[in-house]
Amino acid sequence: MDARTAKQQPTSNAAIASLICGIFSLVPGLNLLAILPAFICGVVAKRTITRSDGTLSGRGLANAGMIMGVLGVLMWLGIGLAIVAVPALLKERALNRTLTCKENLNYVTMAVIAADMQHFTVTKTTDLVPQFLPKELRCPVNNASYIIDPGSSEPARCPNYNAKTHRATLNPAAHKGDQ
Repeated sequence: MDARTAKQQPTSNAAIASLICGIFSLVPGLNLLAILPAFICGVVAKRTITRSDGTLSGRGLANAGMIMGVLGVLMWLGIGLAIVAVPALLKERALNRTLTCKENLNYVTMAVIAADMQHFTVTKTTDLVPQFLPKELRCPVNNASYIIDPGSSEPARCPNYNAKTHRATLNPAAHKGDQ
């Protein structure tokens, strides 16, 4: 029998419904309503097509609808993970910055106490290097290290430090090559 003269098999309505719901499961706002029907219609369509002994078609449509339903579930899981993970990561980042600032302050405080115990006169932070203070500290903004130069007349300060706000702010020009 020729393909042109062969009678076209009717397509399962459940397979068509599965495909339509599968498409809607990928559309934000409609996907929660369409995910479960896409999968259920796909399963019903595949059973109906199998039991029809070749009188119905649409197995590919049913499979496509089910696959799109699964993709809709994965999309929602990704969105849910992002909603939970992003704030947690931002909170962790802020905590790390705070801890770095406290660590730097602790280094300087301990160095001043140690210098005072040895009756060492401190007029600026660089006087504490290398005897009492590590030569390198970390910037709380981008974790770049900055070196305290004992030979410099400038006070030791993080390159990102803003004297007006008394906070470290990200200044990309200060850390060219620290990435």
